[in-house]
Amino acid sequence: MAEETYTPKNLLGGAFPQACKSVTVLSGQSLAEGAVLGEITKALGAVAPGANTGNGTCTGTALKKNTKLGNYVLTCITAAANGGTFKVVDPDGFRLNDATVAVAYANDSIGFTINDGATDFIVGDSFTIPVAAGSKKCKLVDKTAVDGSQNPVAILKEAVDATAADASGIGAETGEFNIAAISLAAGTVAADVIDALAARNIYLRTLS
Repeated sequence: MAEETYTPKNLLGGAFPQACKSVTVLSGQSLAEGAVLGEITKALGAVAPGANTGNGTCTGTALKKNTKLGNYVLTCITAAANGGTFKVVDPDGFRLNDATVAVAYANDSIGFTINDGATDFIVGDSFTIPVAAGSKKCKLVDKTAVDGSQNPVAILKEAVDATAADASGIGAETGEFNIAAISLAAGTVAADVIDALAARNIYLRTLS
């Protein structure tokens, strides 16, 4: 009988011990073995107005790269005809730049627009923007993401087709992997994630 030779998968890059976990790949993706995974850790909730006199709205809420979990509270501090200024306080109680009615809020912490209504806002009117923990479903790491999936957490051990629906897979939380065998979202390169992966004991190696 001829002796069999075991050839490790091209993905493997060394003998550092692997710890694996079950992951859920978010629908709409077909990921190859070696995909670098990020988890969705943040999600926006519905805006809650206070007992306001003004009947304007707060729309266009958006996560940003520095969004925190918890409530962002917007409170009118200056009333004006067809306008006004709102104080913005983050979930840890830190005051951010003030927001102006009818002007999109440009900030790395949170995004929104306060819209004027038929009845003007008065001092003390408010809105709360909740940011909750995300689904923990996994996406291909994209450095431009803002829902937490920009942070790498695992390497997909086998291909997963989640094109039509969420699908389960196995992710390696530690180990050594061939840098040439990983995959990332367009515009994201290994240099963008290599240090963050190493901090989690996931090492990318260049094989000779």
